[in-house]
This record gives sequence, structure tokens and C-alpha cells, in this order.
Amino acid sequence: MSRKRCPTPPNSGVSQLKPKAPVPLTQEQKEFVVLQLATFHRPGVVRAELKKEFGVDVTRQGIEHYDPTKRAGRKLQWYWSQLFHSTREKFLKNGAAIGASHMVVRIMLREQMVHAAMRKGDHKTANEILDSIAKEVGDAFSNRRKHEHTGADGRPIEIEDAARERIFKRLESLREFVAGGTARLAIADEAGGGPE
Repeated sequence: MSRKRCPTPPNSGVSQLKPKAPVPLTQEQKEFVVLQLATFHRPGVVRAELKKEFGVDVTRQGIEHYDPTKRAGRKLQWYWSQLFHSTREKFLKNGAAIGASHMVVRIMLREQMVHAAMRKGDHKTANEILDSIAKEVGDAFSNRRKHEHTGADGRPIEIEDAARERIFKRLESLREFVAGGTARLAIADEAGGGPE
């Protein structure tokens, strides 16, 4: 014997939950979501970035709708599905099949950790993460930079060398960001306005 649920009367005082209407996205926003998902960003991260970049709040399930590898995205329009798969194929060809095994991906993840630590006010942890990035990149604790017109042993400069230089620049800007936050806290502490 199965029980049937009685519908809630409209004026009973019990709130009736209705599914949230999907937020219509512009073409630019859809492209942003598809490209982020194709490069293995988690739906929660994509959702936060979409809100930060465009001011649009979409549910996590709404984001998954743009991933044709998920059940929610199985009926994704052909154009977006093709964009997803071609982007993912290019991403994988560049050697990022196992994201955490590649230096650039690890550094990107650590950068996110630095920002999270800074938001929490944990400057010591942020600095330790920056040091770990510097160790991985190599020779980043010194102010010396190697400026070569050829790669190692006279061979052509490898693409990795150019990427490493971009990482050095990004690392330096993150260090300045951490130092600025630490300086603001020190000034606030001296003024008596710091946390107790």
C-alpha cells in the first residue's frame, strides 16, 4: 500500500518550493563557461568566476548544463558541444591530461590558494605558498634573471623558458600583493586598529 502525498493548500502558510528559473546567459557568458569547463575547471569555480567577471549568478547545475560530458549537458547545442570538445582536445594535446602533474597547473592551483589565504588574512601561509612556487620554478629566490638569446647549450629557446619567465613575473606580482597586505596589517596594528 503506497501513500499519496497531499498537495499543500495554497494559503496554508507552508512555503511551496519552486525551482529557480534558469538565468539566460549572453553568448559571451556561454563561451566563457564552456571554455572554463573544457579546461577542467570545476563547476563551482566556474560559477564563482562567472559571478566575479559578469555579475551573473547561476546555479552549479546551470553551469553543468554547458558540459557535454555530464548528464546535465547531454542536450547541449551542437555549436557549444563542438567548442567544448575542440577546446578540450587542444588542452589535452598541450600535455595537460593529468593536470596536477604539470608545473603550470600546480602553480595555477597554488595561486588560487594564495588568494584564499590572503582573504582569510593568513599572510604567513600565503608567503609559504609563494615560496613553494618559487622553489618549483627554480632560482626564483634570487634577483638574478637569466637573459639568453639561445636555450641551454646553444639550442633554441624552449617554450617552457618563456612560460617560466611569465611565471616569474606573476610570482613577483603575487609577492607584492602579499607584502602590501602585510604592510597594511602592520600599520593597522601600530595604530591600534588591528585584530586582538
